[in-house]
Amino acid sequence: MAIVKLKLRRNSTDGFLVILTAKNLDEETEGFLPPLPPNLESSFNEWQSAYRQIEAVRSCVAPAPGLRLTPKSVTIHSHGEYTGAVKDYLNQWLNSGDSRWQPIRDRLIAIAQQLNQSNDEIRVIIDAKDIDLRRLPWQAWNLLEEHYPNAEVALSAPKSSNTKINKLVPKSTKVRILVAVGRSDGINTKDDLKVIQDLETDGVEVRCLIKPSRRDLSDALWEEQGYHIFVFTGHSGSQEDGQIGWIELNDKESLTIEEFKEALKQAIDKGLQLAIFNSCDGLGLANQLAQIHLPQVIIMREPVPDPVAVDFLRYFFQEFTHNNKSLFTSVKKARKRLEHFKSDYPGAIWLPTICIEANVEPLTWQGLREGSPPKPTPIKPEDSTHQPKKNIKPWLLIALLGVVISSGVAYLVGKKVNSDFSSVAAPEGTWLYGGSTSWAPVRQHVDIEIKKAHPQFELRYTDAINATPGSGTGIRMLLEGQLTFSQSSRPIADREYQQAQQRGLSLKQIPVALEGLAISLFTRLCKFQG
Repeated sequence: MAIVKLKLRRNSTDGFLVILTAKNLDEETEGFLPPLPPNLESSFNEWQSAYRQIEAVRSCVAPAPGLRLTPKSVTIHSHGEYTGAVKDYLNQWLNSGDSRWQPIRDRLIAIAQQLNQSNDEIRVIIDAKDIDLRRLPWQAWNLLEEHYPNAEVALSAPKSSNTKINKLVPKSTKVRILVAVGRSDGINTKDDLKVIQDLETDGVEVRCLIKPSRRDLSDALWEEQGYHIFVFTGHSGSQEDGQIGWIELNDKESLTIEEFKEALKQAIDKGLQLAIFNSCDGLGLANQLAQIHLPQVIIMREPVPDPVAVDFLRYFFQEFTHNNKSLFTSVKKARKRLEHFKSDYPGAIWLPTICIEANVEPLTWQGLREGSPPKPTPIKPEDSTHQPKKNIKPWLLIALLGVVISSGVAYLVGKKVNSDFSSVAAPEGTWLYGGSTSWAPVRQHVDIEIKKAHPQFELRYTDAINATPGSGTGIRMLLEGQLTFSQSSRPIADREYQQAQQRGLSLKQIPVALEGLAISLFTRLCKFQG
């Protein structure tokens, strides 16, 4: 499995800091994406407005649970030119010649050429917090269409403190699916239900709840046997910011994920691996489910017409169960098979979306039948097996840099720290550092102040030769003895720990700031003789 990830974090009004990583490749590139252009935002809003007025589109539940929007006018289909405009402006933005963005595009193409030589499945992950970015149809980017033709694009679940490694397996010899059919006035959920029930011929155990009460749903999720998959069909909705979602459980009750999270957490602990919300506007649902560590979720970005919802579910389970494709491949093929709806429901092919936790291997049907749920890659504790030997100079250096970073962040926001650099006992000599380019705006101010306080202590930023600057490059240079310490906007990877051990070295990481104004995460690394 090859994973290509784009992490985007807003940097004030200037745009987005972007970090490109490729799992299993010694690859990390940093760049900067200009802000969303107004014409892209306006074209997306026009498409969304026209799409939501289609008569056959399942009514969007908003602005609060229990309420439904009434279309301003009834249209047979939305205007296809809106869909084309969104794609055109999206590609103009992502294919811009901005020198700060070009390294990301170049490396994406180079990575694709390298990965396509193998038969590994490729998945592309968009790690973005901004709802405007999460709503965009990234799969319509022609760079991905051309260079990653078989890769499905998914959204990364919000990062959490989940450290669980092993999950229990449902106590059943069969794959178990729990289906909840919620309030469904104006839509046809019978066909959705039939698609699931037809799986019983393959030995699947299906339990159906029709317009259940809160207690009925909770009791089912608490069942000791557990479930592998949970499916909801009916009305649902999300807040405009994509943070909170809810389901219309029956004609009287609406539930946010928060309101039955304990039952869901029990089901997850008993082996629940996947939730499918074949319902409207599910970004808020996916966001909340990620916070309780449900590994994988399939949602619809927008309200979804009955024919589209039913066909997607049918195509998905056909690929997933009968053809034994992975979750990513099954969603991609099912989504592409919605192309025949292009004239009636322009943009419907963009709706099905995967949201997945980091370090989780995508499901396969065979894996579920064998009773082996995917396991997250264990998070390596900072102070466990990678303890550096005592060395007075490196320890002094780490202490100094901790103060340097704190002072630098305060400097950025226009505040003064209580203690200045002269209060730190700095070692003598020249200290080479490199790595993450996110520190560049701070370096030009802070390094000068350090030099004034400690003339005998010289910090010298060192660029890589014939390599793109970034966290991964800095760590590689550190291990090769080219740097005294390195800066990183991410934690040390397992492969980097292994490389250090092979060289007889140890690495020490010190988290300094998380999601700062000008930085994402700064980690100080120092090399010790092992």
